[in-house]
Amino acid sequence: MAAAQGPAAVSNLGDCNVAYQAIADVLTHRPLAEPGEDQAQLLEIEILGRSHPVPPGLHILQDENAVAVPKTSLVAAFIEARRRFLQVAQDISQHESQVLEATAVMLLFDPEHLTAANTRKRIFLLQARRGGTADCFAPLLSREMWLVDSLLTSRLNRHTKSPTLWGHRRWLIWMCITTWGLPVDVYDSFVKVVMVSAERHPRNYYAWSHARYLMTLHTSQSKDKKCTDHGREIRRITEAVKKWVFRHHNDTSGWSFLEHLSGYMPEEEWTVIVKETAELAMSLRWTGESVWVFLRSAVASGRSGSAGKESFAAAVEALHCTLAQEPKRLETVCKAEDWVQTHEVVALDAYR
Repeated sequence: MAAAQGPAAVSNLGDCNVAYQAIADVLTHRPLAEPGEDQAQLLEIEILGRSHPVPPGLHILQDENAVAVPKTSLVAAFIEARRRFLQVAQDISQHESQVLEATAVMLLFDPEHLTAANTRKRIFLLQARRGGTADCFAPLLSREMWLVDSLLTSRLNRHTKSPTLWGHRRWLIWMCITTWGLPVDVYDSFVKVVMVSAERHPRNYYAWSHARYLMTLHTSQSKDKKCTDHGREIRRITEAVKKWVFRHHNDTSGWSFLEHLSGYMPEEEWTVIVKETAELAMSLRWTGESVWVFLRSAVASGRSGSAGKESFAAAVEALHCTLAQEPKRLETVCKAEDWVQTHEVVALDAYR
């Protein structure tokens, strides 16, 4: 049986302070943006277990934006981060940089550390009370988004689905708009954060819930500013989501969000997406529940019109022919067909 890892075990690895400083430096010193890029590359962090031993005293492996942290070093760094945090927690206004450094390490160790996340919020609120222009807040906010997005998009299972981290990101966006009047790039958030996180951790409910929030935000911003390119931006987002679900056709959360987008676009554009999905399901012989729940719902709602219904029927018929010798694979398709016949009239009446 493996020995338990606690403070005593960690002390054998060397100085906790050295591990803390090495990890904190990576998390708090954002690299410069590449030429032609608006933002610095996000970190791609991995935690190394015992199956990946490293030389004694080595606490970070880094190649450009790719960072690997031995688990034992992270435990040591957390112990030191917590010690430093408790020393200054009663007066964070006088030790803001130290608190931000310590809580960054704490959140890498435990993404559900509410005290760490809320303390970072308190620092932002202190900054807001001091006043100043948006230009003063922009660098601090940019660094915070860089850290949070790095944690959300790295290959860290607990972080990619962390309600605390997603909630913190949502709070930061809210502060951008309501307090500092800073712009939020919704499309960028979709492509570089939501979709990457959803790829790292399939069926990522929290990532796609954040996507819904972004859509609500984008719509309200467009109304407030009377944007004329609102439809074009919706099409960009929809096209990106459509390509993502076509590459991850077993991800039910992604398909559910694509269906959610139907409420933001004209019926003829939605019909094209439903037809394209049905044709792809037919040609690639997709029989997974995620795709067919999407198709049955899209057709039964009536929003895809007769063209969508015809494409659905054609896909069902084709799969019945090509998979006649594999009845097990056809079960989901048959259920979708039956579901449409049962619910279509009700859905059409409700839609009218």
